[in-house]
Amino acid sequence: TQMVMHHVRDTQAIINTFYSLLNKGGHLVIADLYSEDGSFHGAGFDGHLGFDPEQLAHQLKQAGFKNTAHEPCFVMKKQTDQYGIKEFPIFMLTGEK
Repeated sequence: TQMVMHHVRDTQAIINTFYSLLNKGGHLVIADLYSEDGSFHGAGFDGHLGFDPEQLAHQLKQAGFKNTAHEPCFVMKKQTDQYGIKEFPIFMLTGEK
């Protein structure tokens, strides 16, 4: 499993695509970073600096997903340029077609 949503420019478009690919009753599970200060990737990264899972859940609902829910699922420790080793919390977001 990879955290990739923070690399996707148009998150609504990919969420819409996920919805169209799922069978009725299928589930989407996304794990990614909570909003952060940019230190996860460092200078020059042009993707999302994590997400507010409530806002991402709203995007799932806009695509048609129901029964969305999110919760913390992991904390990644990573070496950063600015802070040394830093903890980055990760959430899991689910939705049902």
